[in-house]
Parts: sequence; C-alpha cells; structure tokens
Amino acid sequence: MAKNTTVRARIDDELKEQAEAVLASYGITMSHAIIMMIRQMVIQQKIPFIHVQPNAKTLAVMDALDRGEMPTTTYESPQEAFKALGI
Repeated sequence: MAKNTTVRARIDDELKEQAEAVLASYGITMSHAIIMMIRQMVIQQKIPFIHVQPNAKTLAVMDALDRGEMPTTTYESPQEAFKALGI
C-alpha cells in the first residue's frame, strides 16, 4: 500500500522526546507507532488503548491461546514483524 498522505500533530517537545525514547527501546520510530495505532484502530473499529471488558468470543480465544490450541507466530525483532505485516 503506497504511503501518500501526511498526518501531522503538534505536541510538546518534552513529550515527543519521552515518547521517542520509549519507542527507540522497541526499535521503532514515531511514524511506525502511529501507523500501528491507526491499523489497529481500523482492525478493531475502536481506539486500541481504550480498554473494555472482553466479550465471550475474545475470552474463548484467549483461553485457547493459553492452552496452546491457537497458532502463533514469533519474530526475532520488531523489524521482522513489521516486514511480515507490510509496515
């Protein structure tokens, strides 16, 4: 998917520096973090960090994951995961 739109937000310099430090510890940039949040917002049809009680289907999937009954994927680095996700 081509990246042809710019999103801008004005924030406090100190907040930006603090956020970049956290993101750097994960090996990702501010742009990657924003893209991840927007993708999750579209996938979930809600703001991803606003938590609500999981519904029955979500709880069932979580239980299946805990029992090892659901396939999972492991990546060696965040960059490998981003590449697999097309980010």
